[in-house]
Amino acid sequence: MNTGYPELKFIKDFYYAQEETKKLFSLISEKDEFQPSNVTTLFNTYVVVIGESARRDFMHAYGFPINNTPFMNSANGILFTHYISAGATTQHSLINSLSIPPKIANNIISLAKKRGFMTYWLSNQGAVGFNDTPVAAIGKKADYSVFLKKGNFSDSRASNDAELLPEIAKAINSSQQKKSYRYSFNGQSPQSM
Repeated sequence: MNTGYPELKFIKDFYYAQEETKKLFSLISEKDEFQPSNVTTLFNTYVVVIGESARRDFMHAYGFPINNTPFMNSANGILFTHYISAGATTQHSLINSLSIPPKIANNIISLAKKRGFMTYWLSNQGAVGFNDTPVAAIGKKADYSVFLKKGNFSDSRASNDAELLPEIAKAINSSQQKKSYRYSFNGQSPQSM
């Protein structure tokens, strides 16, 4: 129901928000099926940064001529060079990259937690909405999660990726021995902030 009448739009939006919130809590309450072995991990801290609107052919670390990725160029980490998006849209790509569909509960956060990691999910994306709810459900399973936008990704509150920096510093400086992070930057690489 697309209408120009504010009263009808309010009712439609209110109903929609309730349905998406129910869906979010339903997904959060699902239990994963992971039974990880007791193999020791190579590192005690893992950081996953996802630039959802970033293309690697515009990043120096992947061969772009302008040096716009100084951290990626010098970090002691692994750059994936042959990854192909697991979906045509951000939502489908992230769900298929971070979980084992159709059971979204089998995801990177659940696995890290079962391996004894303190998990963090810091995002400039939305928390509730048709395009946000499934991925946000993964993030809400983290021990600590921050969503700058409380509604969906088009939430009217303007937020900047730089607002995540204090949260990132807090996570990295925590005294927890084993840490796993997932940062979501909305169309910017951390170096450009």
